[in-house]
Order: sequence, then structure tokens, then C-alpha cells
Amino acid sequence: MTTLDRLRHWNQTGIIADLQYQTLAALVRKERFSLFLELNAFLYIGVLSFVGGLGATFQTYFANLGDPFILATFSLLLAGCLSYCFSRASPYSHGEVESPNLAFDYVLYLGCLILSAELAYIEFRFELFRGAWDY
Repeated sequence: MTTLDRLRHWNQTGIIADLQYQTLAALVRKERFSLFLELNAFLYIGVLSFVGGLGATFQTYFANLGDPFILATFSLLLAGCLSYCFSRASPYSHGEVESPNLAFDYVLYLGCLILSAELAYIEFRFELFRGAWDY
């Protein structure tokens, strides 16, 4: 009696449900399954955690590090992300353009988050945008 036979018997006797049988049978037959969604979620969480940690570190130690160092670090990281994206991006098209590789989306996302963190830091320290919407 094979494992598939046992699973089929358990399913017929009601020990396991149909969905459980299908899942376990696919694992026994060594069918492939996609982890694309889970990997994407973990990569996005990783990028978000990196930028959050960078912002928290700068917020905690901004008096010791100084404004020029923090802004230069943000700007260099942003420039690195933008140069990577511009060097690998496909030409403009009116239709949908496929991403050149998997890392491209995450580097672009990282650059956008770094830009937002840099703008938030500038507003926090210098209140540069405070009066911009007072019209």
C-alpha cells in the first residue's frame, strides 16, 4: 500500500477532507508549487524594514551625526537607486512595459522610500514645506 493509497483511504473514510487530500497528494507526487507571492511579500517587508531602520537610526542619532551626513547618506542611496533603475529600465511605451528583472522593482521601491524619508527628515529638521500650503 502506497502513501497515495493511504491518503485516498483516509479521504474516503472521512479522516481528512478533500482539500487536505488534494494538498497532501500533491506533496506526495512532488508536484511543484509557487512561492512567488510569499517571496515578494518578504522582499517588500525587507525593503520597508531597511528604510524604517535607517530612519529610526538617523532620528535617534541625528544630533551626533549632523544634518550634512544624514542628508548626504540619503542622497547617495537615492542616487544609487536611481542610477540602477535608469540604467536598466526599458524605453518608454504607451502600453505596459515588463520589468527587466526581479530586483528592479525592489530597487525602485527602495528609492521611493528613501526619497520620502529624506523629504520627511528635511521637513522635520528645517520645516521647509511648512508654509507651502498656506495659500
